[in-house]
Amino acid sequence: MRFRSLFLICAALFMPVYVCQAQTTDEQKTAHIFSTLQSDPVRLPLFMRQFPKGADLHNHLVGAIYAESYLKWAAQDGLCVTVANGQILPHGCTDHDKGGRSAATLPADVDAENSMIDALSMRDFVPTAKDRSGHDHFFAAFRGFDALTRTHAGDSLAEARERAALDHVHYIELMVSPGLGGMIAAGNTHPLKGEDYAQAEQSLRPLLPRLVADARRETDEMEQQAQRTLQCGTP
Repeated sequence: MRFRSLFLICAALFMPVYVCQAQTTDEQKTAHIFSTLQSDPVRLPLFMRQFPKGADLHNHLVGAIYAESYLKWAAQDGLCVTVANGQILPHGCTDHDKGGRSAATLPADVDAENSMIDALSMRDFVPTAKDRSGHDHFFAAFRGFDALTRTHAGDSLAEARERAALDHVHYIELMVSPGLGGMIAAGNTHPLKGEDYAQAEQSLRPLLPRLVADARRETDEMEQQAQRTLQCGTP
């Protein structure tokens, strides 16, 4: 009779019967751990990270990479950084780079390295008189590491995949823009005249095979570089 009453209550609530079943020992243990760690900001993320997760959708790849990785790649490539501007330059330091220094020197200068990491990310952001907006700081960071987003696209893809695996994410949907520079240049060369979209499409049509080929090549190179970094297909 007790079971029948419980079944009727479940049915009345339009809930599957299994929701009303008693917790198993493992479920009780997990619930106890979670309730114990809810107010622990250090251990709670470690606990939650072990749970399987469905998907990470619409993840912009260039913004998903740690600033420390961009600085590491800048050092490997012999690039110059300007700490005052929080920017990685697309070349080595020259006499014309005011305040420039080699990215390879940053690990020996903790203050400079932390300043660059803060500039290239939202880490510990606190508004100041010169940096008042979190919105503006966020988008300025992209200009700071733009020099590396194309040359290390495969490394970025490998890092995003590896972090997703460590977080037990089953599926990741990354947003990338291969061949974007060529597409923008094509649009600038053949600007839209008023709202004559048919004419614009016709003028761009001869360029499409090359633009598609460039985008496909960049994508293939990115995936191949990521596979080498992750040592895919090896024991």
